[in-house]
Amino acid sequence: MYSLLIVDDETEIREGLLSFDFHLLGIGRVKTCQNGLSALEALENEPFDLIISDIRMPFLDGLALSQQVSKKYPQVKIIILSGYSDFEYARTCMSYGVVTYLLKPVDFTELQEALAKTVQLLDSEKAKALRQNAIERKLLLSIAVHRKKFLQSITTRPMGDEEMVEGSVLSEVRLDSGRYTVVLLRMNTYPKRPTGSSDNDWRLAIFALDNILKEFWVEKDYGYHDVDTETGECLLLVTDISLQTNESGLNICMAALLSELARFRGLFRTSLTYAIGSCVQDLRQLPLSRHSAAFQLEGEQGDVQTSPPAIHSGLEFPARDETGTEAKPADETTRKQIQEAKAYILANFNRPLSLQDVADHVYMNPSYLSYLFKETTGQNYIDFLIACRVQEAQKLLKDVQLKIYQVGEMVGYENPRYFAYIFKKVTGKTPVEFRNQPT
Repeated sequence: MYSLLIVDDETEIREGLLSFDFHLLGIGRVKTCQNGLSALEALENEPFDLIISDIRMPFLDGLALSQQVSKKYPQVKIIILSGYSDFEYARTCMSYGVVTYLLKPVDFTELQEALAKTVQLLDSEKAKALRQNAIERKLLLSIAVHRKKFLQSITTRPMGDEEMVEGSVLSEVRLDSGRYTVVLLRMNTYPKRPTGSSDNDWRLAIFALDNILKEFWVEKDYGYHDVDTETGECLLLVTDISLQTNESGLNICMAALLSELARFRGLFRTSLTYAIGSCVQDLRQLPLSRHSAAFQLEGEQGDVQTSPPAIHSGLEFPARDETGTEAKPADETTRKQIQEAKAYILANFNRPLSLQDVADHVYMNPSYLSYLFKETTGQNYIDFLIACRVQEAQKLLKDVQLKIYQVGEMVGYENPRYFAYIFKKVTGKTPVEFRNQPT
């Protein structure tokens, strides 16, 4: 139902118009005013869809009222009443967006036709607005879907120029800053989305996290973000050059973000950790930045507790060492270094072990070691580490005297839930299922 404001300084006219059955035309709420000034006050206090107004009134006449309404409330439709058949009046009224111009005394048949025409116009505009809103919602949803897919793709694998441009356009991600950094932010206690009654709490936490990041990160034009609804891990792509040229500035920014998130600590029920990846100038090296952030988190938590694409995606383009020189194919010296790295992993996988630890042992840059490890063995460093741990865990699980959490600790996993998550990811069975299977 629409709302109507009747404006006329003559009491007889106001009361006469109130006798009209407006409900038949879809008009519910009806209010009256004596002049244009009181009508403007009424419009400020409550919304109206239509106005029926006299032309000649004290303080503020119908023409002046129409002019102000057309500026402040352009969606409001106006029907003008006049005791004079004045063409100039009518033409001036139409320039202010007046729908129609009726002569007094008002003929109810003409009024009904004018109101029906106005209501039809309102219906049409309402339907158009609903269609437009639906289109915009679909467009925003489409952009969000494309952005999630694009941010995950561009930070986990090298993309061709054409694919990169198309993804950037569809996701409305601007990639013209010339410097890019990946920051990973994650909840410390959840390896993946919980099931059962706690799922609602999880979805609420993810929703809150996503909205806080939108307000704090995206709206301040620091870059873009994506929240993994299964793991709770957040990917922040930094495109703001001022933040990247000042490392302390980015850390201060992240500290402020964590402070903002701390207000919702009761919702997340966990602490949050972040790691800043290496800054790259070539978009094809964004996976390198993401990997370096993931490896830093690994050092904090014992393993890269992140979504599988971030763990397992390899760097399939030539890496560069600290001097910027393109990496050469593996030679005998390199193979010996990788063998030494593997031996060190085999000897130390039962404790929290980071890529930085292994790189320090063989005197190499961690990112460069990651690339050479994959080039030489055909396997990612983290995959090799996980394989060592799971193989040893399978042996230990045969000893029924050992608790599951003890087995996890003995192969380097301090978090039993995460140990079970990784074990099932590799073997397809939980540690309990593996232990209980027929021999």
